[in-house]
Amino acid sequence: MEADDDTVFLVREFMDGLPPAPVFELPFAVRSFTPGDEMHWRNLQSQVERREIGEEVFTQEFARAPAEELSQCIFFVGVSGRTEPVACIAAWRVEVGGTLWGLMHSLAVLPEFEGLGLGRRLVALSLRRLAEFGYRRCIIQTDAHRLGAIKLFLEVGFLPDLSATEDAASRWGEVSRKLPHPVLLAYSRTVLGVGL
Repeated sequence: MEADDDTVFLVREFMDGLPPAPVFELPFAVRSFTPGDEMHWRNLQSQVERREIGEEVFTQEFARAPAEELSQCIFFVGVSGRTEPVACIAAWRVEVGGTLWGLMHSLAVLPEFEGLGLGRRLVALSLRRLAEFGYRRCIIQTDAHRLGAIKLFLEVGFLPDLSATEDAASRWGEVSRKLPHPVLLAYSRTVLGVGL
């Protein structure tokens, strides 16, 4: 997996103790990908990333996947009275060292819908789907400045992947200074013998 200067990776080495199956109550509803949703995915990613995400990005991420496969692993959250989805996530796969891992990515919640638990419910849904697919491990690639997302991933059992890049410990040290989360502090003491 490629990483830019702001990328950090988290891993979940087991799929036991998953969060409970999520419930989406009105006015929210979850649905699966259908053909034509590429535009919705790009729009959500663009709004959350605050930069334009081109058509080619979806194609690169999900190259050659048939629509029926995408319908099992990309999820959108809609809200009553609004035609555009307000959140999305993908439960996908990636090859790591010759082994297929579950890959959770593209978590996006529109800013005006943050703080309502939509991201947490989508993460739970994705983890459960990856477990159903038989993956025993899961990896996430995210931007180091997305502290809310990192906090959520830590709370559902992910840990920093210090082997993903040569400067991973440095990147996680920067995250830890901005997000003094107990999991980060305990992990750094246990794994590294020092604080991040």
